[in-house]
Amino acid sequence: MKKVIFILAVLVNLVFATEEWTRAKMEQAHRECERGDIWACVGLGDGYLFGIVGFNKDYKKAKFYLEKVCKKDKNIKQDEFFLEACTNLGLMYNNGFGVNQNHKKALELYSIACDGGFAAACQNIGWMYYNGQGMQRDMVKGAAYFRRACDSGNWMACSNFASYHYSFGDKSKAAQYLKKACNLGKDEYSVQNNPEYKSQWQKDCDMYDILK
Repeated sequence: MKKVIFILAVLVNLVFATEEWTRAKMEQAHRECERGDIWACVGLGDGYLFGIVGFNKDYKKAKFYLEKVCKKDKNIKQDEFFLEACTNLGLMYNNGFGVNQNHKKALELYSIACDGGFAAACQNIGWMYYNGQGMQRDMVKGAAYFRRACDSGNWMACSNFASYHYSFGDKSKAAQYLKKACNLGKDEYSVQNNPEYKSQWQKDCDMYDILK
Protein backbone atom coordinates (compact mmCIF):
# COMPACT_ATOMS: atom_id res chain seq x y z
CA MET A 1 0.00 0.00 0.00
CA LYS A 2 1.72 3.14 -1.18
CA LYS A 3 0.09 6.18 0.37
CA VAL A 4 0.66 9.83 -0.46
CA ILE A 5 0.89 12.11 2.57
CA PHE A 6 -1.00 15.31 1.84
CA ILE A 7 -0.72 18.61 3.58
CA LEU A 8 -4.10 19.80 4.68
CA ALA A 9 -4.92 22.67 2.36
CA VAL A 10 -8.59 23.31 3.11
CA LEU A 11 -9.13 24.52 6.64
CA VAL A 12 -12.12 26.69 5.95
CA ASN A 13 -14.77 26.89 8.61
CA LEU A 14 -17.97 25.22 7.39
CA VAL A 15 -19.94 28.47 7.58
CA PHE A 16 -17.43 30.25 5.37
CA ALA A 17 -17.26 27.45 2.83
CA THR A 18 -20.94 26.77 2.29
CA GLU A 19 -22.36 30.28 1.97
CA GLU A 20 -21.85 32.54 -1.00
CA TRP A 21 -20.43 35.92 -0.03
CA THR A 22 -22.46 38.68 -1.63
CA ARG A 23 -21.00 42.14 -2.04
CA ALA A 24 -23.25 43.39 0.78
CA LYS A 25 -22.14 40.58 3.10
CA MET A 26 -18.49 41.24 2.28
CA GLU A 27 -18.81 44.98 2.93
CA GLN A 28 -20.51 44.24 6.25
CA ALA A 29 -17.69 41.84 7.18
CA HIS A 30 -15.11 44.52 6.38
CA ARG A 31 -16.86 46.94 8.74
CA GLU A 32 -17.22 44.35 11.49
CA CYS A 33 -13.59 43.30 11.16
CA GLU A 34 -12.46 46.89 11.54
CA ARG A 35 -14.53 47.04 14.74
CA GLY A 36 -12.64 44.01 16.09
CA ASP A 37 -14.93 41.13 15.17
CA ILE A 38 -12.45 38.27 14.66
CA TRP A 39 -15.11 36.05 13.03
CA ALA A 40 -15.44 38.59 10.24
CA CYS A 41 -11.66 38.97 9.87
CA VAL A 42 -11.09 35.23 9.60
CA GLY A 43 -13.98 34.90 7.16
CA LEU A 44 -12.40 37.50 4.91
CA GLY A 45 -8.94 36.01 5.30
CA ASP A 46 -10.16 32.52 4.43
CA GLY A 47 -12.22 33.88 1.56
CA TYR A 48 -9.28 35.61 -0.09
CA LEU A 49 -6.92 32.70 0.62
CA PHE A 50 -9.08 29.90 -0.79
CA GLY A 51 -11.21 31.83 -3.28
CA ILE A 52 -14.50 30.98 -1.59
CA VAL A 53 -17.58 31.75 -3.71
CA GLY A 54 -17.86 35.54 -3.94
CA PHE A 55 -14.10 36.12 -3.58
CA ASN A 56 -11.20 36.35 -5.97
CA LYS A 57 -8.04 34.83 -4.54
CA ASP A 58 -5.84 37.59 -3.15
CA TYR A 59 -2.98 36.43 -0.94
CA LYS A 60 -2.03 39.96 0.07
CA LYS A 61 -5.50 40.60 1.46
CA ALA A 62 -5.67 37.11 2.99
CA LYS A 63 -2.45 37.77 4.90
CA PHE A 64 -3.68 41.16 6.04
CA TYR A 65 -6.90 39.81 7.56
CA LEU A 66 -5.43 36.64 9.03
CA GLU A 67 -2.67 38.66 10.71
CA LYS A 68 -5.27 40.93 12.29
CA VAL A 69 -6.44 37.89 14.26
CA CYS A 70 -3.29 35.79 14.71
CA LYS A 71 -1.31 38.08 16.98
CA LYS A 72 0.79 36.86 19.88
CA ASP A 73 -0.49 39.59 22.17
CA LYS A 74 -4.07 38.45 21.72
CA ASN A 75 -5.52 36.82 24.82
CA ILE A 76 -7.76 34.55 22.77
CA LYS A 77 -5.50 31.58 22.08
CA GLN A 78 -8.27 29.09 22.79
CA ASP A 79 -10.68 30.79 20.40
CA GLU A 80 -11.28 28.60 17.34
CA PHE A 81 -11.13 31.56 14.96
CA PHE A 82 -7.76 32.66 16.36
CA LEU A 83 -6.47 29.10 15.96
CA GLU A 84 -7.84 28.83 12.43
CA ALA A 85 -6.26 32.16 11.45
CA CYS A 86 -2.84 31.07 12.73
CA THR A 87 -3.13 27.72 10.96
CA ASN A 88 -4.06 29.24 7.62
CA LEU A 89 -1.37 31.89 7.96
CA GLY A 90 1.05 29.03 8.61
CA LEU A 91 -0.24 27.37 5.46
CA MET A 92 0.66 30.49 3.49
CA TYR A 93 4.24 30.51 4.80
CA ASN A 94 4.65 26.76 4.40
CA ASN A 95 3.68 26.91 0.74
CA GLY A 96 4.85 30.40 -0.21
CA PHE A 97 1.35 31.65 -0.97
CA GLY A 98 1.88 35.39 -1.48
CA VAL A 99 4.84 35.40 0.93
CA ASN A 100 8.41 34.17 0.89
CA GLN A 101 8.32 30.49 1.79
CA ASN A 102 9.43 30.15 5.40
CA HIS A 103 9.10 26.74 7.04
CA LYS A 104 10.35 28.00 10.38
CA LYS A 105 7.61 30.65 10.47
CA ALA A 106 5.04 28.09 9.36
CA LEU A 107 6.04 25.71 12.16
CA GLU A 108 5.83 28.54 14.69
CA LEU A 109 2.29 29.41 13.58
CA TYR A 110 1.16 25.80 13.37
CA SER A 111 2.54 25.18 16.86
CA ILE A 112 0.52 28.05 18.33
CA ALA A 113 -2.66 26.55 16.88
CA CYS A 114 -1.77 22.94 17.65
CA ASP A 115 -1.00 23.76 21.29
CA GLY A 116 -4.39 25.48 21.43
CA GLY A 117 -6.12 22.28 20.34
CA PHE A 118 -6.61 22.89 16.61
CA ALA A 119 -6.26 19.41 15.07
CA ALA A 120 -5.52 20.53 11.50
CA ALA A 121 -2.44 22.42 12.69
CA CYS A 122 -1.13 19.31 14.46
CA GLN A 123 -1.70 17.33 11.25
CA ASN A 124 0.34 19.87 9.29
CA ILE A 125 3.22 19.74 11.80
CA GLY A 126 3.14 15.97 11.49
CA TRP A 127 3.43 16.29 7.71
CA MET A 128 6.44 18.59 8.05
CA TYR A 129 8.30 16.21 10.36
CA TYR A 130 7.26 13.06 8.51
CA ASN A 131 8.49 14.41 5.18
CA GLY A 132 11.40 16.49 6.45
CA GLN A 133 10.04 19.76 5.11
CA GLY A 134 12.26 22.56 6.36
CA MET A 135 13.74 20.33 9.06
CA GLN A 136 15.47 17.01 9.59
CA ARG A 137 13.08 14.18 8.79
CA ASP A 138 11.66 12.49 11.87
CA MET A 139 8.96 9.97 10.99
CA VAL A 140 8.35 8.97 14.61
CA LYS A 141 7.76 12.56 15.69
CA GLY A 142 5.61 13.14 12.63
CA ALA A 143 3.52 10.10 13.45
CA ALA A 144 3.06 11.33 17.01
CA TYR A 145 1.53 14.54 15.66
CA PHE A 146 -0.66 12.53 13.29
CA ARG A 147 -2.00 10.55 16.22
CA ARG A 148 -2.56 13.71 18.25
CA ALA A 149 -4.56 15.25 15.40
CA CYS A 150 -6.40 12.02 14.68
CA ASP A 151 -7.45 11.69 18.32
CA SER A 152 -8.88 15.22 18.01
CA GLY A 153 -10.98 14.23 14.98
CA ASN A 154 -8.87 15.05 11.91
CA TRP A 155 -9.59 12.46 9.21
CA MET A 156 -6.43 13.13 7.21
CA ALA A 157 -4.22 12.64 10.25
CA CYS A 158 -5.93 9.27 10.85
CA SER A 159 -5.21 8.34 7.25
CA ASN A 160 -1.56 9.32 7.62
CA PHE A 161 -1.22 7.51 10.95
CA ALA A 162 -2.67 4.40 9.31
CA SER A 163 -0.05 4.70 6.57
CA TYR A 164 2.68 4.91 9.19
CA HIS A 165 1.55 1.66 10.81
CA TYR A 166 1.10 -0.08 7.46
CA SER A 167 4.63 0.85 6.41
CA PHE A 168 5.88 -1.12 9.44
CA GLY A 169 3.65 -4.10 8.68
CA ASP A 170 1.07 -3.51 11.41
CA LYS A 171 -2.09 -4.14 9.41
CA SER A 172 -4.28 -4.32 12.50
CA LYS A 173 -3.37 -0.80 13.61
CA ALA A 174 -3.58 0.43 10.03
CA ALA A 175 -7.12 -0.94 9.73
CA GLN A 176 -8.10 0.69 13.04
CA TYR A 177 -7.08 4.14 11.86
CA LEU A 178 -8.33 3.68 8.30
CA LYS A 179 -11.75 2.95 9.77
CA LYS A 180 -11.55 6.14 11.82
CA ALA A 181 -10.47 8.16 8.77
CA CYS A 182 -13.34 6.71 6.76
CA ASN A 183 -15.91 7.50 9.44
CA LEU A 184 -14.63 11.03 10.08
CA GLY A 185 -14.46 11.95 6.40
CA LYS A 186 -17.99 10.81 5.68
CA ASP A 187 -19.55 14.06 6.89
CA GLU A 188 -16.56 16.36 6.38
CA TYR A 189 -17.37 19.20 3.97
CA SER A 190 -13.79 19.64 2.75
CA VAL A 191 -13.64 15.92 1.88
CA GLN A 192 -16.92 15.54 0.08
CA ASN A 193 -16.48 18.78 -1.90
CA ASN A 194 -12.80 18.44 -2.83
CA PRO A 195 -12.16 15.78 -5.54
CA GLU A 196 -8.55 15.17 -4.43
CA TYR A 197 -9.46 14.66 -0.78
CA LYS A 198 -12.56 12.64 -1.64
CA SER A 199 -10.47 10.30 -3.78
CA GLN A 200 -7.98 9.75 -0.95
CA TRP A 201 -10.78 9.29 1.57
CA GLN A 202 -12.44 6.68 -0.66
CA LYS A 203 -9.12 4.82 -0.93
CA ASP A 204 -8.94 4.77 2.86
CA CYS A 205 -12.43 3.29 3.09
CA ASP A 206 -11.65 0.71 0.39
CA MET A 207 -8.38 -0.28 2.07
CA TYR A 208 -10.16 -0.68 5.40
CA ASP A 209 -12.60 -3.10 3.75
CA ILE A 210 -9.63 -5.15 2.55
CA LEU A 211 -7.80 -5.18 5.87
CA LYS A 212 -10.66 -5.61 8.34
